[in-house]
This record gives sequence, C-alpha cells and structure tokens, in this order.
Amino acid sequence: MKLYRILTEAKNATAVEKLVGSYFPGYSILYQDGFWNGAKERSMVIEVMTVEADYFMVRQIAEQIKISNEQEAVLIQIIDVESEMI
Repeated sequence: MKLYRILTEAKNATAVEKLVGSYFPGYSILYQDGFWNGAKERSMVIEVMTVEADYFMVRQIAEQIKISNEQEAVLIQIIDVESEMI
C-alpha cells in the first residue's frame, strides 16, 4: 500500500473536496500553517491510502489543484505503509 500526500495552499477547499471525492471514496484533509518562499500561508494536506497503481489519479488531482488555485507548485509525497483495519 501507498500513502499519497498532496500538500497545497488551503484555497477552494469545497472544490478540492469534490475533486478528490470524484477519484477516491475515502481520504483525509488536514489543515496547517505552511511556508512557501518565506511567506506563511494556510495549507492543506490531502491523504489518500491506496495501491501503487493509483498514482496517476493522485497526480491528476495535484495537477488540477495547481491549475485551479493558480499555484507555482503542488507537492506529492509517496510513502510506503503497512496498515490493518480492525
């Protein structure tokens, strides 16, 4: 399994939720303070845990967020995880 994180500015949260939900039925969004080019900004971390084959969908989400939020960059983190549902 992979944990994909998309780190982006906290803009257009409702549209981002709809976008991610159109690709994945389950995900988390965490809000935090971040810094970009020395400036503090509200940011969001979108977490999706899924199989490695879904990377292309995560990348599409990040690209759409980058365009719609007019951002210079959106970061994708890819983390190997082992999880168990109880």
